[in-house]
Amino acid sequence: MKKLLLIIPVLFLLAFSANDKVWTEIKGWYKYTKLATAAADSTATPLGGPVYRNSATGQLVVSTAVPLAASTYTPTGTNGTNVTSNTPGLTHYMRVGNEVSVDGYLSVVVTGAGDAVVLLDLPIASALTTTLNVIGQAANVTNHTVAEVVANATFDQASITLTAAAGGTFSVYYHYKYTVL
Repeated sequence: MKKLLLIIPVLFLLAFSANDKVWTEIKGWYKYTKLATAAADSTATPLGGPVYRNSATGQLVVSTAVPLAASTYTPTGTNGTNVTSNTPGLTHYMRVGNEVSVDGYLSVVVTGAGDAVVLLDLPIASALTTTLNVIGQAANVTNHTVAEVVANATFDQASITLTAAAGGTFSVYYHYKYTVL
């Protein structure tokens, strides 16, 4: 099977694909070639994030040392203040390095009017130390109000606090970020 060499004249282009290929520059031209890994390259120079340039060859490489993950999980929810029950739905998360982004859905049964708190397990464990270790927001779509998402450092969980005008069942969509400590 012949391999096709594609050379394109462009001013600037850098694109990665899922099949471990990369555009590399050759005298002002760009060639699509197999992607190397920084783990096997002792001359790699950081360019930012997981991308490096080999000092000897000039080839771009991607570090295998940077944790990358994207998946789903269903968190365990713990009832806090003013909450009778909670049912977390399938939740999506993405980790790049030590930063984690989380998006999910939660059904909450609130006892009465006032603040209601639900704690959710993190997809990747972190030793949280302050409320600002987790930062995010949530939307209570049942009564069109917003809620906060912060860290509960005592239990190393995300804490969602919503305000209810009365008891009932509420649908909450949330997004938050945190650093793995």
